[in-house]
Amino acid sequence: TSIEPSFTQSQALRTTAFWIIGFCVFQMSLVGTGVTLHFVSIFEGKGFSMAYAAGVMGVRPLAGLGATILAGIMLDRIGHHKQVLAAACLIQTIGFFIVALLRTPAMGFVYATVAGVGGGLASISIGVLTPNLFGRSHIGGILGMSVAINVLGSAIGPILFGGAYDLFGRYNEVILISALLPFLAGTLCLFIRSRTQTPSPDLRRKIPRRSSN
Repeated sequence: TSIEPSFTQSQALRTTAFWIIGFCVFQMSLVGTGVTLHFVSIFEGKGFSMAYAAGVMGVRPLAGLGATILAGIMLDRIGHHKQVLAAACLIQTIGFFIVALLRTPAMGFVYATVAGVGGGLASISIGVLTPNLFGRSHIGGILGMSVAINVLGSAIGPILFGGAYDLFGRYNEVILISALLPFLAGTLCLFIRSRTQTPSPDLRRKIPRRSSN
């Protein structure tokens, strides 16, 4: 058997790695939900119809589906989970700049593809990185905190976007400012260190080795 370090929720909360991942989750839900719930209004403000906005919105989950499947296979083979998460955040940043500079119908579909790929990569990267960093024995409590952070971001995002529209009369300002969040998150991901603390011996989980036969 080999020993797998397994963090409790309280131990995980005392690591920098958890809060970097938490910030990634928070900014994704904040900005993502803000854009999604104001999506039609954003596109109408740039002169596009509601039908066009709905069509663009339909492309995003399809791109995300493909990216999630491919990312899962890629992460199993190459590892480098934090680098993939950083790349996903960078892709998210590019997507928001595309929305802010949206001028042609084709750019809308480019945004949907980029946003879908970025979201798919980020979701699977976080899903793989979290148990790899903190173990699996207490993963329910750790993921519970991540979900709470996600819900908080989802609650704040639409309010910020709505307030920005009331203040500026358009969404460009809040979109461009929001693009800084995934850029910061991606930069921070590169500083994640594997298992920044060693759990006490009783919190280590024995993992049976696979037989070579």
